[in-house]
Amino acid sequence: DEVIGLTLLDAAGAAALIGLRTQSVPRSFSISEWAERLKNLPPSQIEAICIDALRRRVLTGVPKVTDDLLAASFQSWQRRQASIAAISGDG
Repeated sequence: DEVIGLTLLDAAGAAALIGLRTQSVPRSFSISEWAERLKNLPPSQIEAICIDALRRRVLTGVPKVTDDLLAASFQSWQRRQASIAAISGDG
């Protein structure tokens, strides 16, 4: 087995990941603004937020990934984190 260490991303790393995950669809949001907002999250969480925004785009029929879709995905992630913290006693 191989072990791969992943570190938290800075704004540049977050921007690269957000750009990669949303490159295949039209978008109308600022990658740099969202990178600043999501920096210091694990890459898997940033990717999950982007994928959820893509899912929401398809389900709602919106032609582009927007700030609103990303915000809804981010808020959903924050609620999940709060629930996990409450269950585990960290909250």
